[in-house]
Amino acid sequence: MPLPQLTRTGKILSLVVLAWLTSACGTLPVAAGDGESGEPAGTIWGDYKWRFNSPVNVYLRKVDDRSLSSFEYSAKVLPGEHELLVDCGVGKSNNLSRYIIKVKTEPGVSYRLKAVLASGNRECSGVELVEAQR
Repeated sequence: MPLPQLTRTGKILSLVVLAWLTSACGTLPVAAGDGESGEPAGTIWGDYKWRFNSPVNVYLRKVDDRSLSSFEYSAKVLPGEHELLVDCGVGKSNNLSRYIIKVKTEPGVSYRLKAVLASGNRECSGVELVEAQR
């Protein structure tokens, strides 16, 4: 038995539901809120895991003992020291490398993961945490 064809309204509704479901994802709430001292949480941003045709991608995989899902690309963190598990991929060479980096975050500051490319730009030689531009 063939499946029924969706009407124009059905197609639009399906797209709206899909957009709503995917927009609810993105940030891992490692910090449940503000710290005990009342300091605001900061944010560490990686790249979206579903990016295509991007020459270099830096994926945040884990913050301290909390793993990020396939749909999460950032994490709220309390000020202090954290251990990050990060993957760095270079598209043209299909090279993927994994790093564990220790970072210290400040209250309310947003950070971005940045690839450090080796000579020839064919592989990552490391990953840095830099303050995000506003």
